[in-house]
Amino acid sequence: MSFLKTLFILSFCLFSSLYAHKCVHNEMDVTLKVTGNHQHKLFTNLPLRSNYRNLRMAFDFTNIESASEYVQIYIRDLLMPPVQSFFEAALKIVPTLPASNLYVGQDTCGSFVTIPPKAWTVGYDSDIVIFVSAVYEPSAEYLARSVPCAINRLTNRPSVGAIIFNTAYIKLDMKDTTIESDLSTTLHEITHVLGFSKALYPRYIDPKTLQPLTGHIFNKTVNGIPTMVLNVPPLTQRLRAHFNCSTLEGAYLENEGGPGSFGAHFERRVFYNEFMTASDIKDARVSEFTLALFEGTGWYQADYSLAEPMTYGKNKGCEFLDTKCVNPDTKETSFKEFCSPFASRGVTWTRRGFGVCGAFKPYINPSLHSEFDYWGNKTKVIDSFSDNCPQIQFLSSFDCEDSSLGVNALLDTYESYGIGSKAFMGTLSLDDSALSEPLGFCFKPKCLKKEDGGYELSVFFGGSDGGYVNCSAAGTVLAEDFGFFIIFWERVCEFNNL
Repeated sequence: MSFLKTLFILSFCLFSSLYAHKCVHNEMDVTLKVTGNHQHKLFTNLPLRSNYRNLRMAFDFTNIESASEYVQIYIRDLLMPPVQSFFEAALKIVPTLPASNLYVGQDTCGSFVTIPPKAWTVGYDSDIVIFVSAVYEPSAEYLARSVPCAINRLTNRPSVGAIIFNTAYIKLDMKDTTIESDLSTTLHEITHVLGFSKALYPRYIDPKTLQPLTGHIFNKTVNGIPTMVLNVPPLTQRLRAHFNCSTLEGAYLENEGGPGSFGAHFERRVFYNEFMTASDIKDARVSEFTLALFEGTGWYQADYSLAEPMTYGKNKGCEFLDTKCVNPDTKETSFKEFCSPFASRGVTWTRRGFGVCGAFKPYINPSLHSEFDYWGNKTKVIDSFSDNCPQIQFLSSFDCEDSSLGVNALLDTYESYGIGSKAFMGTLSLDDSALSEPLGFCFKPKCLKKEDGGYELSVFFGGSDGGYVNCSAAGTVLAEDFGFFIIFWERVCEFNNL
């Protein structure tokens, strides 16, 4: 099960068309302050595994008191507790001695939040405090934004931050998919505060010497486009293993967009649904790569057992990273991660739902960068961060995990919508004959791993009186009562951790 779904379930226990959030993190400019006093020292000068303990976080909600009561409850009691639980479980630090409360000055976060008197009189019994604020900005395309405000005097590790929620984009509809998306965005923004930030890159340290890293951020040209690269050993090593590319120099960071996205996120073309790409994406994954980035800062030790599996680009080699996604001569896509033909229908990479390839119809952008003009006619895809690579663009009205969308099912109750359901393309119909072309369906799959390492797949079919139907051959299912139909099921088991 996706960790974000686990977070949702945890959040929902506290209570008995989706927008496209764009991250504007780096549009917030604040001068980093320093916390801690000169009498503090590390528990040890050489951090050993036994010296680490779990990160302790505190959130101050003074700045959301002007929001409605329901918004306050949603932020304070539903979104923040599971996010805090995740980071406190996933990250460990070496504490400073002597132990004391964390004090914060009045101007630490600039004009973004008001620091309450408690911050400089009583302080917080934590390693980092994050001030939570709320504003109403209906013209802005973001749910939340964040900024690190101060760092620890000894280690450069962030000790104070702020997250600002835009209440114009808080729906309060209590749909599971809305909560999942809002949790993903909140995790994303707190990750910026904890380390994934251009303001913090120069502060990364070698944990053995406590000296700042040098040369770990550099620029290179990738497919004709200037690209920022982050090279810290834990991250680079895991990326090389994932992509099967031993010469990879580091993580490619986002090369498109304004200051809120450029260089402050993983590149969408390469990382696709990793939750630290530059805009909200369905079925986002908290992967080993972000945890490895945390470890690469020199401030944290990460628990990789909490990482979700990433299959996008897996074992595709260096060519996947450094080759254009569409061959400019043949106009064909270079890897299965990219779709064809343009505007055709299909399932998303993680099979969460259905969509269209690239865009609903060809959109011509005269100012399109020449390196992204794969089809020679300035055709532009919807996703503004994908290097114009054609991927199945998710349609929110066809989300197989949204139980409220079962009314859209082509096969009525024979399909299954809700958590755990996946998207399939097939030619099944309620008539005696098959459809002339494949359409999308939602079924709940079951996977049995075989001795040879492969999987045996079955799908639940037939409503309340139905049962699981086995796949009779690769790519097909036989439903005797409805005739033979083709159903494309590649990646269902291997790529979704079922």
